[in-house]
Amino acid sequence: MSAFVVCGACHYIRGGPIGVVDGVKVLQLCGCSTTEEHRAQPHKGDVNLAFELCYCCGLEALRSGSRWSVWFREACKDRVRALDSRTGRSVVPIGRHSLMNQVVFNPAADLDVAVTAFTDQQTSMIDKIIHTRAWAASAVRLNRVAVGLPAGEDIDLDAYLAAVETLTPVKAERFIEMVGLLGMAGSPAASRRWGS
Repeated sequence: MSAFVVCGACHYIRGGPIGVVDGVKVLQLCGCSTTEEHRAQPHKGDVNLAFELCYCCGLEALRSGSRWSVWFREACKDRVRALDSRTGRSVVPIGRHSLMNQVVFNPAADLDVAVTAFTDQQTSMIDKIIHTRAWAASAVRLNRVAVGLPAGEDIDLDAYLAAVETLTPVKAERFIEMVGLLGMAGSPAASRRWGS
């Protein structure tokens, strides 16, 4: 993984190459890259990602690149699933695909009702994804501060993972923080918190 860094500005992973498409090396770009830079790259799989840090704790690098990739390491994913089970709905998006987040079109219902319900669910899921991604970057920033990594500087992914390895006890805390902040999604306080 040494060809990858954690960006000091946006706190997402970038680097590579993650593959070659038609003779062009495909890189994993971070959140600092422009939309045009992302569009200019050929696609290697569903999304041009090899690794993402756990969206809850930011303490483990996960394989990525598929629309079905899960954003959480096992223990964090289990916490998200347990929360969803207790509430009877998808509170925190587990990945990028709607089916992973219990968003489905019900053709058995009245068509207008079904379309409205599905659209509302999709809109809610997209909002939750935006807030979950914002939290993921915040978790990495908090981890960097906790272990004294320099602010604003890129760090080799392996070096980051080695540095934050001591933060294992904060994994459960990060889940509580994430759910608390996502519970405010859409409120004025959340908008101020995420700068949206």
